[in-house]
Amino acid sequence: MMREELGLIEDKNSPMVNAVNTFVGFNAIGIIPLIPFIFSYLSGFNISIGNAFFYSIIATASSFFLIGSIRGKVVQKPMVSSGFNTLLIGGTAAVVSYVVGHLLSTVVH
Repeated sequence: MMREELGLIEDKNSPMVNAVNTFVGFNAIGIIPLIPFIFSYLSGFNISIGNAFFYSIIATASSFFLIGSIRGKVVQKPMVSSGFNTLLIGGTAAVVSYVVGHLLSTVVH
């Protein structure tokens, strides 16, 4: 049914393999925004929080674009537009998350 109606390919992997792949992928990509902070802490190289935050934004935006470009290649869509689409959606989610976190930090001391 998925193949006929939606044009999707049936997944032959077990649910456990899919779960492990999702866990590893989520953690590998999820650590990218933290890399500038981790590097600063572990290396002893003093960079300001503002600079680390800036580098984190650049790394995250690059990751969103790369993931979108790969997605575009996999689903046979234009890679650049898929990259920008993912960057726009992911960037919007990141900004909303940051604003909500900032607002909550003013409410909860």
